[in-house]
Amino acid sequence: MEVKTSEGGRITLQDRELKGVTDSGLTPTVAALWFPHSDPRWLLVDGRGITAGTYEMVQLARLGAVDVGFDVNHAFGTLLADHIEMILANPQALDELLP
Repeated sequence: MEVKTSEGGRITLQDRELKGVTDSGLTPTVAALWFPHSDPRWLLVDGRGITAGTYEMVQLARLGAVDVGFDVNHAFGTLLADHIEMILANPQALDELLP
């Protein structure tokens, strides 16, 4: 899984990042955190449908999602709700809260 956070509503993927997930033998997944957003959430996208480049989060949201076996966004929503004031005051604090 390649994990990215959006900057200005977009992410950039390099060839080497995509090669790392597509050569793993597992379902190649790109996880992109859409935050800040009115509905902050993780987008889990099949890496086989992506080429290197810069993507708007809206573009990624339209691509096929990967099922990881549990509701990532429910767990993330709970984390946000518990710490929203701290995260809004200091967005980098989110990095410390994520495993």
